[in-house]
Amino acid sequence: MSGSSGSSGTSGSSGVNGTSGTSGQDGTSGSSGVNGSSGSSGTSGSSGVNGTSGTSGNDGTSGTSGSSGSSGSSGSSGTSGSSGVSGTSGTSGVNGTSGTSGSSGSSGSSGTSGSSGVSGTSGTSGVNGTSGTSGSSGSSGSSGTSGSSGTSGTSGYSVEMRISGGYFQWRQEGGTWANLIATPTSGTSGTSGINGSSGTSGINGSSGTSGTSGSSGTSGTSV
Repeated sequence: MSGSSGSSGTSGSSGVNGTSGTSGQDGTSGSSGVNGSSGSSGTSGSSGVNGTSGTSGNDGTSGTSGSSGSSGSSGSSGTSGSSGVSGTSGTSGVNGTSGTSGSSGSSGSSGTSGSSGVSGTSGTSGVNGTSGTSGSSGSSGSSGTSGSSGTSGTSGYSVEMRISGGYFQWRQEGGTWANLIATPTSGTSGTSGINGSSGTSGINGSSGTSGTSGSSGTSGTSV
């Protein structure tokens, strides 16, 4: 008779899963960007240094028991075999994989904008310039054109004068007579005037030039 098949060795227990490695520390923040000149935005900070790799995980805990192997096909009839040897213990589970590298540190925050430069103080007022010399007198303007002749006035009336009714009277030709002043009345005779002093003798006149000689008379005729 065929010997009974040896019992299957028990599956080795699965190795313990390694615990996840602790996350690497976040990289330190990049240093703040340098303040921009004249208020322009600061340059972005350099990227933070990558975190160091996490430490290796501890050995994994024992794996769960492996599922039973499928039954082997029946062996050909053989001689009764001796009891099968107990299966060897399963190998230890593989060590857990190393923890994932820590995420890269976040980029440093942008530098704050530089404050606006202080306004310069106002310059002092410039010294007043000296007064310019007086300009020379302009040349005389050309004579203006002669004005047009005025229209002729209407002919005036002749003035007439007379003595009448004890008055000097006047009127425009053909007009009414009007008194000017009263005519004077005859006064009393005035006193005789004082005789004037004798005048000084006149200067003697210069001698007259000699007269030219008369022409000779014609000879008388004999009687």
